[in-house]
Amino acid sequence: MRVVFFLVIFLALTACGFHLRSAVSVPPNLAPVALRGVALDHAFSRIINRQLVIGEDWVEDEAQAKAVISIEKERWQTRVLTVGSGGQALEQELRLLLDYKIVSNKGEVLVSLDQLVLTRDYALNASQLLAQSGEEQTLREDIYRQAFELILTRMRTKS
Repeated sequence: MRVVFFLVIFLALTACGFHLRSAVSVPPNLAPVALRGVALDHAFSRIINRQLVIGEDWVEDEAQAKAVISIEKERWQTRVLTVGSGGQALEQELRLLLDYKIVSNKGEVLVSLDQLVLTRDYALNASQLLAQSGEEQTLREDIYRQAFELILTRMRTKS
């Protein structure tokens, strides 16, 4: 009976498109990578630190890296999407524009200057300002995570 229950749950989850998040990895010929252009305590660095194995896939010292992800420019923008009848913003868009390039330890450009544009929408509620701030922070981390995964995907296509 338990086996049937778990089988039904498994089939329901896969039917709705649910997939476990796969492990993130750097292409072996480019590992380890280093990050240039953002501080180690920056949210993007913390995401990389959580996603990759330090020493194998990621190092802090560029001299030890086979490739360097160079963040050239990072810009956050917010835009009001929906305004209520009282003139109050009801929905907002959060957008990251991230310019980056990837350079090998020999100085050759693996990925020339490219820009990622990632957006998320979220609802605003004047009575829940603290929760709203936390939601925006969570969205920013999610956007950084997606940006990093896109950069790794781009690295895989170039390796």
